[in-house]
Amino acid sequence: FVPKDKLVILCVHIPLVNSSEKSVQQVISMLAEYQEAHIMSGHTHYMGNEPTLSKGGYEHVHAAVCGAWWYANTNGDGSPNGYGVYDIEGNTIKNWYYKGVNTNMDDVSYQIRLYRGDHKSGGSKEYYAQQHGDGVLLANVFNSDPSWTVKVYENGTYTGNMVRMPNKKEIPTKGTGVDNPTKPSVNSSQDWWAIGYLVGVKGRSRDSYSTNGFHLYKYTLKDKNAAVRVEATDQFGNVYSATTITEDYDYSLMSVK
Repeated sequence: FVPKDKLVILCVHIPLVNSSEKSVQQVISMLAEYQEAHIMSGHTHYMGNEPTLSKGGYEHVHAAVCGAWWYANTNGDGSPNGYGVYDIEGNTIKNWYYKGVNTNMDDVSYQIRLYRGDHKSGGSKEYYAQQHGDGVLLANVFNSDPSWTVKVYENGTYTGNMVRMPNKKEIPTKGTGVDNPTKPSVNSSQDWWAIGYLVGVKGRSRDSYSTNGFHLYKYTLKDKNAAVRVEATDQFGNVYSATTITEDYDYSLMSVK
């Protein structure tokens, strides 16, 4: 009964993306008839934006305000505890962004976290060591989708674009300690800083807290010793930047709830 030129926003709990249920596909087909349709979902405690569902519509899978199952200042994919903000004008959403809520992560500008490719994380329960090498830069761009452009500047000079890694979840063989850490493969798109805190420091379940990652970017630096700036530009032209690379075992962001 809603005219097809209207904006339709459907709010659900469990995401529709990747569901093969007949009823879900019927809903997606109905939404595809409208000029603009968005699905707002949650449930997963990670962030994932899917701009092209199988038959139309954009699904926004929101990270949780409570973090990874009410347990930390981060969601399992490294996204800060937070919520989505949407600016609606007429029959379109003209802008959206993610807003963190915890100290040092609660400014709109905080949209990126950077790591070295050999970043080490975790704690007494389990230690982790990334295997990309120290010449590689990793960026978790929390609210991104494939339309975003993520540029790298080394010593003030633009040197190239980061590549968005496809979602690849794994639960690697557990290491024996800090001298023999768990070693995720270079194909993993997960945020091992977040997993290192949740599993390695706090001792949560490996199965439940080794969360998917849909927004990790990778780049091989021209000069691994260069001062780095990463600029991420969304589909609306908003530009977010980051220059601080997270140090090994640095969980200072978790210290204040």
